[in-house]
Amino acid sequence: MTKLIDEKNNGVKSNTPLHIQVKSTSPQDTFNLGAKLGGMLLNGFSSGLESSLARGEGQVVLLYGDLGAGKTELVKGIASGLGIDPAIVSSPTFSIVNEYKVPCDSDSEDNAIQVMYHFDCYRIDENAWFEQGFDEYIMPSAISVLEWSENIVAHEDLSQQDVFSSCIAIKIGGNGDDPREIDVRVVNG
Repeated sequence: MTKLIDEKNNGVKSNTPLHIQVKSTSPQDTFNLGAKLGGMLLNGFSSGLESSLARGEGQVVLLYGDLGAGKTELVKGIASGLGIDPAIVSSPTFSIVNEYKVPCDSDSEDNAIQVMYHFDCYRIDENAWFEQGFDEYIMPSAISVLEWSENIVAHEDLSQQDVFSSCIAIKIGGNGDDPREIDVRVVNG
């Protein structure tokens, strides 16, 4: 995997402080990236992303990619980084949303993040997202991760949306045995 950390830019391969690109050569690489992101979401960012994502605030993570690109593997990694057992994470293909409790560390203050919502938006569109009230899952105490986000909002239109104007957008390119090009961008509209 092209490391999330490199020597040149204080460890972050970045086009701007709000944009990183990673090459994943295996499902384990994709999982590991997700675990790093999950830890950052829970504990705050130590890179140039810190000014855009406050520690312990709820976040929306939008995942874009074809079938088999590794979206669910990335979500399992995010869950792991949040302290959730990745073995219990599965794609909510027919239920549309799965809820996972984030364990609190008894040695520190209660986590501001209490739950991760994992959405599969393959069967819903933007109108259904709002009509069915899924936007109400976006709250300060939750991480909401949406697979098939392109059915809700186009990647290019993120900064023009109220609900998704502040989010992490992740595009995963590649499928099959090919390496994945993973583009992580923080959007602050």
